[in-house]
Amino acid sequence: MENKKDLIIGIIVLVVIGISVLYTIFTEPISNKIPTAEEEKALEKKILDRYGSWENAEYQAQQNEQECFNPPLCR
Repeated sequence: MENKKDLIIGIIVLVVIGISVLYTIFTEPISNKIPTAEEEKALEKKILDRYGSWENAEYQAQQNEQECFNPPLCR
C-alpha cells in the first residue's frame, strides 16, 4: 500500500514538472532568433543614424563597457 502511494505521488510530481517545462518552452520568447535581412539592414541603419559611423558606434560601446565597471556611471 505504501509503495503504491509513493508511486502515485512520484507520477504526479513528474507530470507537474513536465507540464512546467513544456509551459516554459512554449511561452518563453526565442531570444536567439536569427534576424532576417530586412531586420539586419534596419538595425544597421538605426546604428548609423545614431552614431554616424561604425567607428563612432564601436567607440561608444567601449565607453559604455568601461563605465559599467563603475556602477554609479553604468547606464
